[in-house]
Amino acid sequence: MRRYVVGRLLLMIPTLVGVAVLTFVVMRLVPGDIVA
Repeated sequence: MRRYVVGRLLLMIPTLVGVAVLTFVVMRLVPGDIVA
């Protein structure tokens, strides 16, 4: 069970990084200033 949990956590890290990068890229590509 512990091995499964550790494996899931290790898989989750690159997934979260990928989602963060994807979100950042989409925000940069969308025309107009989102903050304004």
